[in-house]
Amino acid sequence: MVLAIPNVADTQKQGTEAIAYIFNAHFPSWVTNAFLISVCVAIFVCCLAIQVATRRLLFACGRDKMVPFHRFFGYVHPRTKTPMTSAIFIGVATIVVLLYVNLGGGDPFITIARVTAWATAGTYIAYQMVVFGGLVARSKGWPKDKAYFNLGRWGWPVNILAFIYGVFAIINLSGPRSPGAARYDNCIVALSAAVVLAVGIIVYPIQRARGVDLSATMHDIDVSPPDTQAAEAMAAGMAGKILQPEGTVIDMSVDPPPSRKGLAGVKAERSSERGRP
Repeated sequence: MVLAIPNVADTQKQGTEAIAYIFNAHFPSWVTNAFLISVCVAIFVCCLAIQVATRRLLFACGRDKMVPFHRFFGYVHPRTKTPMTSAIFIGVATIVVLLYVNLGGGDPFITIARVTAWATAGTYIAYQMVVFGGLVARSKGWPKDKAYFNLGRWGWPVNILAFIYGVFAIINLSGPRSPGAARYDNCIVALSAAVVLAVGIIVYPIQRARGVDLSATMHDIDVSPPDTQAAEAMAAGMAGKILQPEGTVIDMSVDPPPSRKGLAGVKAERSSERGRP
């Protein structure tokens, strides 16, 4: 897209119409319209996917009693078997954000940029919590058992580089972008992260005081099968076999033994069968 820019100065003047301007400089208008329609459909589908993931995460937290109003968020409709209340809550919250973007009184483009910046930074923060947890676990000797796929001696360098990159991305997204704007506007990502952190700090001791074990679900994780069973399953998969619960093995990869008669022998056998009464 950058290489296709016909004129940088003119493209910058287009504002939100920059992509259409670039396409119209190289393609007919119907190609531009088709591309923009596909972009709108892709964005719509991505937004639906994000809403589905968010409502299922909220439902899981409600089911495990990790958030206030857990009965509301952990409710499953008896007929549809879906987390209906979590879905409705996420849908209403999305509508509120859209109303704020369009009716907030400011430039919708700037407003949506604020929301997008915080959403991206929030995603990086969530990912880096896992990466940091991996560093802590490695410092305590994890992994103790060697998995089938492992980074070996590259585990530490990859983990450290991932954490450094994630922290750099968070700082980059949180930095001020508009020197002439208000201070709260330039620091909106950092302020939003501070609000989320403050809510977590408040909710955590409240849930602990209520006797909720916030790590209860971690105790329910199934233990990996013993190495012997895992090795047998891998060997069976490589040989094209199926392991039965009783321990019997059915071979599905063995072809029927080839005939030693050859084509001439088969034809002779068929001709003799035709001559039989």
